[in-house]
Amino acid sequence: HMNPGRWVKMANTLITQGMIDPGYSLQGFVYDPNVPKDRMVFLGPKFVPPYASNENGKPVGAYVDIATALGKALKRPVEMRLYQWADAQARLQRGEGHAQIAMVINEKRKEHHEFTQPTFDFDYMMFVKSNNLNQFNIRDLSKKRIAVRRGGYAFSIIENNHPEAKPVFVKTSLEGFRMLLKGDVDGVIDENLIGHHTLTHNEIQGIDVVLPPISKRTLHIAVPKGNPALLNELNEAISKLKSTGEIKEISQRWLDGPVVFITQSQKKAALIGVGGTLAIVATLAILLFFTVKKRNRDRTEAEKRFGRLENITTKSKQAKQVAEQRFKALFEQSG
Repeated sequence: HMNPGRWVKMANTLITQGMIDPGYSLQGFVYDPNVPKDRMVFLGPKFVPPYASNENGKPVGAYVDIATALGKALKRPVEMRLYQWADAQARLQRGEGHAQIAMVINEKRKEHHEFTQPTFDFDYMMFVKSNNLNQFNIRDLSKKRIAVRRGGYAFSIIENNHPEAKPVFVKTSLEGFRMLLKGDVDGVIDENLIGHHTLTHNEIQGIDVVLPPISKRTLHIAVPKGNPALLNELNEAISKLKSTGEIKEISQRWLDGPVVFITQSQKKAALIGVGGTLAIVATLAILLFFTVKKRNRDRTEAEKRFGRLENITTKSKQAKQVAEQRFKALFEQSG
């Protein structure tokens, strides 16, 4: 029963039956006799690229790089396990991991967790249909159906700041956006980069963000209450990563570089700007063409005038020579 191949085969069977998601990680589930005793296990959410996702069963993203960097700073082996957001929090409470790699602080979470110093900044945005962007009032969400991920901070925004709205729970941003396009919800709240990455990666059009952000928060590592030694250890490691610039490098690598998203309104503005620039360039080209043409015409006229003057000068010289010869001949005859 400890054969890893048997567990992989079972997982593949469950995938084909639609019972678990493709790329489900078996880390921590399959027996490993070589697990180091001082290994630190970080739990985190999946399906939140560029922060965290599974690629071929392997966790990747900014959260994963932070966990790896923390392990090096602490000189301890680390393991990153990704689950649905609410499931990851429940597993932390059951003691299946040492820390939650990324969590926004709220009062309810303070009851069960202690938090490190911040690692990243989060901007939570309201995503709506592009044709509803100008009419959407982010301050009044009365009777609005808003998609949020269960267990995520977006639900706290609705619960604490907009109780007039109706939350609709979804597993992923993609599910929320598809519901938005079908008209099943009026908006989707998610972190800025996660939402934009999902739209870009899935080539979804017709969705925009309402500005400004509906909430700006900082991201922290959460540990269960009652473990001050681990909290201090993580804080010291984060300070070290900040002083060496490693957190900034991770942020630039995952959060500033690979994600390039243009909303529909930005695209229209860009097209208008490009159109205006092309119009100006075309006008300048036409003016330049006629200016050059006029200069060439003036030059041709000047050359013609110069040619006529040169011809007149030549004829004058020839007439002068003839006159001098005649005068000389008359002078010789008279002598």
